[in-house]
Amino acid sequence: MKAGIRALIISAAAVFVALLWPALSDVVATRLSFVATDAAHAQNMKELYPVETFMAWPEAGEAAIADPLEPFNQAMFKLNDKLYFWFLKPVGKVYAKIIPEPGRIGLRNAFYNFIFPVRLVNNILQLKITRAGAETARFVLNSTFGFAGFYDFVEKQCTANLGPYEEDFEQTLGHYGMKPVFYIVWPVIGPSSLRNSFGLVGDAFTDPTFYLPIPWYGVGAIKALQQFNAISLRLGEYEDFLKASLDPYVSMRNAFIQYRENLVRQ
Repeated sequence: MKAGIRALIISAAAVFVALLWPALSDVVATRLSFVATDAAHAQNMKELYPVETFMAWPEAGEAAIADPLEPFNQAMFKLNDKLYFWFLKPVGKVYAKIIPEPGRIGLRNAFYNFIFPVRLVNNILQLKITRAGAETARFVLNSTFGFAGFYDFVEKQCTANLGPYEEDFEQTLGHYGMKPVFYIVWPVIGPSSLRNSFGLVGDAFTDPTFYLPIPWYGVGAIKALQQFNAISLRLGEYEDFLKASLDPYVSMRNAFIQYRENLVRQ
C-alpha cells in the first residue's frame, strides 16, 4: 500500500515538474540543489546558495521576516523534501553516471552564458552601466573563444575585470526599495518571498530560452536538462544541511532571506 502511494506521489511530482518548469525553472537549482561544489567557482557563478550562507555565517539564522503562511510553507517544505529524495536526487544520480563531470561543468557554463540578458537588463535597470558593459564583453568573449560558453574563457584566460556582475529582477526591486514583505515556500521552487516571487516572473521575460522558436515542451526539456545538470553537481549537500540544522525549516528560511538581502545590497 505504501509503495503504491509513494509511486503515485512520484508520478504526480513528475507531471507537476514537467508542467511548472517552463514557466519558473531558472531558480530550481538554487532552491533544491542548495550549495555549490566548488566554493571559489560558486562566487563567480552566483552559486553561494542559502544553505552555504547558513553554514558560513551563523548570524544568518538571526534574519527576520514575516511568515504568515507558515502552515502552508511547512507543508511545501516537506513536499519539496520528498520531491528531492524521491525524484530529483535519483534522477540526478543517474544523470551524473551518464555524463562525465567535465561535460556537466561545461554545460553549466553554457547555460549561464546563455541567460546573459537577465544580468544585462537588470544591471541597466539599476543604472550600473559599467557592469552592464563588462557583462556584455564577458558574453561575447565566452560565446566566441569559449565555444558558446562551454569553456569559461574570461575566467580562465582573461585578466580584465569582466565580472560576472550578477543581477536579477528581485535585486532590481530591492535596489529601488521594495522589501521581501513575507516568506513563502513554493512547491518545486522552494524558499521565496513576495519580492522574490515577483522577481522570478520578471526574470522569465528576459530569459532567451522562452523566446526560442520551439514548442513549450521543448523549452521545458531544455530547462529540465539545465536543472538536473546543476543538481548532479551538488548531490549530497542538502543532506549535509539537514544534519547540521536543529530546525531545517527555520534555518532555510532565515538563511535564504539573509542571502537574498546580501545580494540586494551588493
